[in-house]
Amino acid sequence: MDAGVLILNAGSSSLKFAVFKVGEDAPAFEVAARGQVSGIGSHPAFTATVAAAGREVASEHLRAIHSHQQAIAHALNWVGEHVKTLRLIGIGHRVVHGGPTRRRPALITPGLLQELEGLCPLAPHHQPHNLAAIRAVAATAIAMHTTALVGQTAAPAGDSG
Repeated sequence: MDAGVLILNAGSSSLKFAVFKVGEDAPAFEVAARGQVSGIGSHPAFTATVAAAGREVASEHLRAIHSHQQAIAHALNWVGEHVKTLRLIGIGHRVVHGGPTRRRPALITPGLLQELEGLCPLAPHHQPHNLAAIRAVAATAIAMHTTALVGQTAAPAGDSG
């Protein structure tokens, strides 16, 4: 089974995601699937596309999505049902501000989360949502008993240097 990486980008009321096929045989940035939950907290809707289908395969209004954690759970369930040819080996999340020393992807640790939390005043409309989504991924993965996902959770917040 080929490997895949799930990349997330949470905004104030949306969650966008893409699954990329990775490995020696995969072309750079080969998208296996992508989608989004929009209207989180108001009028949530879900759309998604599987690359092999070449068209939108999901479009629905959602009533029960009131938080990023629920949106992430919905997206993870959808990916699990529709991207069966890939085994997720990691999850990444865009972080809007990593400070002066964070410029590369880094493994999420409690210390890194605390450091990124301290940068919220620099991007108050984005950073808190990015961090909430990272926490939601960890909580959802634990709840789903997928400890492999938690161990591989990474965010492009950067490492020192």
